[in-house]
Amino acid sequence: MRVDSVGRGVTTLETRVERTDASGVKEVFTDEVELLVAPLDSEVIITSGEHLLNQTPEDKWGARARAINDKRRKDKLTPFSNLIEIQLTLTNKSKATVENMNIPDAINILSLISSTDIQSPGVPLKPIQFYAPDGSTIDLTNPESDPTIEDVSLAPDESVVYAWVVDAFDANPAPEEDDSADLEFRALVLGSIDSINLRELATAEFKVIDQPLLEWGIRPKGGRTTYQSGQVVRVDGYIENISTRDSKPPQDIRVMVYQVPEGNIGGGFMFDNAKAGGPTPKYYEIFELPAEGPGKVKNLSAVFRSFPTVKPSGAKVRFGVRLWTVKPNPD
Repeated sequence: MRVDSVGRGVTTLETRVERTDASGVKEVFTDEVELLVAPLDSEVIITSGEHLLNQTPEDKWGARARAINDKRRKDKLTPFSNLIEIQLTLTNKSKATVENMNIPDAINILSLISSTDIQSPGVPLKPIQFYAPDGSTIDLTNPESDPTIEDVSLAPDESVVYAWVVDAFDANPAPEEDDSADLEFRALVLGSIDSINLRELATAEFKVIDQPLLEWGIRPKGGRTTYQSGQVVRVDGYIENISTRDSKPPQDIRVMVYQVPEGNIGGGFMFDNAKAGGPTPKYYEIFELPAEGPGKVKNLSAVFRSFPTVKPSGAKVRFGVRLWTVKPNPD
């Protein structure tokens, strides 16, 4: 039996069965069970989601992380180099109050983060600060600190924020060792609604990148962002193999740039400017980027098409890359 919910919170599922025995006696059996239907909305924001060790500038950090370094400079202390901020916002979307809401072991942020790579299970992060829902802050660098985090009651449409700041580090500073880490934040949220137990899981993935291999960028040709519908839209970009920066060992790579168009726009497959003048590509191309030599940088372009419309229309394109390393030929 399929049941479709029309709202969030506590719902009652009732069942009724009638049975008539051989003598004609009718019996009625009923039962009911209360269920929780997605009472919480969770949003996890990690700043930055792809953190380059010692290369992500502070203006790309979260506000809490920047404030920590501002205070350290004011106190004549050495600022941190690799702060990452994790913010979890929980919103009650039901019509009842969520009571006794908590995250088990919330103060121990490393218990909420794990590696997604079974070959590299380490988590290269140091706890720095915890921001409790009541607005208080807790210094996680003090091992003697053992505060109590109070449970939260959340009225309908009310939100609460948990936040953490951690410091990423290079587990092995040797230039030939790439200690990049693929990590996952997983917070179990417990509570209750009308005495019914609540369990929600909030998750997000992020990366700590030790040795970046690629630098890339894309922008509308000439910075132009307004077109007449029906016109073609051109974008320019570049990809560069940066594996040898900071005296790191060379690494040849293959790169595919992909586009995700939305709205009144289509096409847009990237091509090498050195091959401009030919037919507009209709499929993705994989670009070879050696670690050294003139081919380590490629200038790219793409052409999108739009359709004529009577009323104003809009479009948005998101770009991403896929990257593969090339193992040296043993011969």
